[in-house]
Amino acid sequence: MAHITQAINTSVYRPKKLPRVIKRQWPVLRLTVVISVVGLVAAAVTWRQVSFERSELEVALQRTTIESLSKELVHLKGQVEIESSYPKIAEWARQKHGWKPIQDRVRPVSIPQNQLTPSALSEARLLEAIHE
Repeated sequence: MAHITQAINTSVYRPKKLPRVIKRQWPVLRLTVVISVVGLVAAAVTWRQVSFERSELEVALQRTTIESLSKELVHLKGQVEIESSYPKIAEWARQKHGWKPIQDRVRPVSIPQNQLTPSALSEARLLEAIHE
């Protein structure tokens, strides 16, 4: 025999009790959720610490690289100064080209005012090299 069921409004319908299975598993489910949340927080903290340590290590490596490069730069500057010293260049010029140093090393250089570029002219006026 078939029974006619009434249409139940689902927004109003609520069971009066939780099923027994859910009632028995509720404490275990809560404990599992709490353990999961604590585990996720611990994993997040650990990951943050690991990433912080990794970034500190990278910064330290970059500092040592910068330090070694600056030492190398100082060394190369010294080498350039030694190799470009006047006696070495003068000796090279004398041997290769037969050039000899002039007696008075400092001579004034004068450029006619009409041959100066506008920027050089304004710079000369600022330096008061041109007397008008």
